[in-house]
Amino acid sequence: MRQMVFILLIVLLAFAVACGTAKGRYDGDDINGDDDAPSGDDDASDDDDVQPEIANFTWVDADGNEVKLYDLIGNVVLLTAGAFWCQPCKEEAPSLQDDIWEKFKDDDFVLISLIVQDAAYNDATQQTAADWRDDFGLGFTVCADPDWSLQPYFEKDVIPFNLLLDRDFQIEFSTHEYNKDVMTFLIEDLL
Repeated sequence: MRQMVFILLIVLLAFAVACGTAKGRYDGDDINGDDDAPSGDDDASDDDDVQPEIANFTWVDADGNEVKLYDLIGNVVLLTAGAFWCQPCKEEAPSLQDDIWEKFKDDDFVLISLIVQDAAYNDATQQTAADWRDDFGLGFTVCADPDWSLQPYFEKDVIPFNLLLDRDFQIEFSTHEYNKDVMTFLIEDLL
């Protein structure tokens, strides 16, 4: 009897893997226009590869100016989330300046660093953003983000976090592990 139950479980597991997940088979779009549906007359693109647009956030930058994300549509945008207590965030900041911002600042590219907390784990303020910008000599926009705006987009609940948006604000890439070569390649491809 145990052997029969074991075999049944293996068969069910194989069936589940062969059929794919529910998301992989139907992504919620109209079934007539869904390229995952078995109609056979859709194009070869895959709806599952397209991420939803990012929400329209508003932040306050280090100089007290309001920064509205949707005002930047038409540019390639890299958003980063970090905090003063986060050592990897501190290590990433100079590389973002030297390797990414300096290379692409004259193109249709925007880099915004969102600082969520100060060194004592207090919510970031305009002064926190100004201190981050000044401590690292950053030429790109730094904003206070006490609401952790990007958290719904995090792969896991850790920082640093980087989110790359194309000109239409589709999410092209997200990562907690910054790699300047990968990020450079992706930005160049989008520009």
